Amino acid sequence: MPTHRLETRVDDARKAVARKHAYRNNQYLLVRESTNSMQWLTFASLLRPSRTRAVLLATALCTTAVHHAQAQQAAPQANGSPDSPEASAEAAFRDDNDGPRESSSLEQGTIHVRVVDADKRPVPRAEVTLGIVYNSVAKGESRKRVVATTNESGTALFSNLDTGSEVAYRPTFQQDGATFASTPFRLGDHGIEATIQTFPVTRDLAKTIIASQSIAYIEVKDDRIQIEQAFNFYNFGKNAWVPPTDFVIPLPDKFTAFATQNDMSDVGVDAVAGRGVKLHGTFTPGQHSVEFRWQLPYAGASEIEVAFGASPRMAAARVIAVASKQMTLTVDGFDPATPTTSNAGQRLLISEKQLRRSDTPMPSVNVAIRGLPSAGAGRLIASVVAFAVVAAGVAFGRRPRHSDGRQSDERRRQVLADLAELTRARRDGAVGPQSHEQAYRELMDELAQTFALEAVSKSQTKRRAASAA
Repeated sequence: MPTHRLETRVDDARKAVARKHAYRNNQYLLVRESTNSMQWLTFASLLRPSRTRAVLLATALCTTAVHHAQAQQAAPQANGSPDSPEASAEAAFRDDNDGPRESSSLEQGTIHVRVVDADKRPVPRAEVTLGIVYNSVAKGESRKRVVATTNESGTALFSNLDTGSEVAYRPTFQQDGATFASTPFRLGDHGIEATIQTFPVTRDLAKTIIASQSIAYIEVKDDRIQIEQAFNFYNFGKNAWVPPTDFVIPLPDKFTAFATQNDMSDVGVDAVAGRGVKLHGTFTPGQHSVEFRWQLPYAGASEIEVAFGASPRMAAARVIAVASKQMTLTVDGFDPATPTTSNAGQRLLISEKQLRRSDTPMPSVNVAIRGLPSAGAGRLIASVVAFAVVAAGVAFGRRPRHSDGRQSDERRRQVLADLAELTRARRDGAVGPQSHEQAYRELMDELAQTFALEAVSKSQTKRRAASAA
């Protein structure tokens, strides 16, 4: 294959990535904003790259996908013909016109679904399943399915459907163990025309032109380490990939509290206890995102090391850690971490890796965070603050009612000092948000009591002076 043709394809594809990545992430955030049951928005906002970063990412993704395709060029494809790097890479970011669109010629509450093959020829007598999700504040979430069969022109008709913002639709078609689908949509004043395109199916990753981006967001909390991950897959080829049932991405064997975002999609991950996460779904030509979170126990050590499996064909990766000024982030083989500040004002450390063609594939991401408040520092501060709060309550409960104002002043100064210590401990990450909130509330109550006690003391002093007169 001529080099200039490959370069042209890569350039076209990376421009498409930059354009589509921005568009789809904006759409993605709008969807998350309306169904934010697990509060993924903060994490999702970190995934949106600038245009420059998107172009760099696209270059790395295209280069990796092309490199793997060239390495496997002699291997037969699922459809019996050899794939190549120039095989419709831009199809991974198809025109928005291929998605569902309103049609003024269709009645309200009507959906026309057209099923076509890889060459966009109609597929007759195909069984199409329409997934329906109802979601309202009053009734919660419920789901149902309706089935219809395509006619000779490859079109299935669904009618008398509900409209409005509380119901969403997603038509699907299953073939060769794969699920092909349209983008989810809602019905408005007119009917919807949707297209489902099928592709040859393979379970062999070597027979695809797929690359991925991996993002990990790490936060060390009071007694646990929380990791939120996103895998962005880019299929530049013409085969749909269905991961084998035993395709597991390793996580630490003690991981717990696994959670993932539930979308109207068959692409996702399932937890495999003691091993990691198992990919499932159909990765058609285009872009697919998978998000999940998990936790590890944390005993207060001053440094931690965490290793987890890389996403398949990882071409670009980013590790983000919430960090105090004393903390450092190191990721094996990645660029040195650089500090930044989130929209919420948190200090973040970010380490990135763009794999070059000459780089050896990375089987795992190995992270080290150092400078954490240790048990001898952070927990001691928390214990001292907690002890001060308890001691203050006991002392106040035993204090005589006729205590003079000097005792109130002394206690108030102590409480203010405790508040200052608590603020410093929270700022340095030695005290978690829940412990901080509880201690802060109790100290403020104690501070209010000192003023109340001072008022009582002054009143008693006035009464005694009046009696003496």
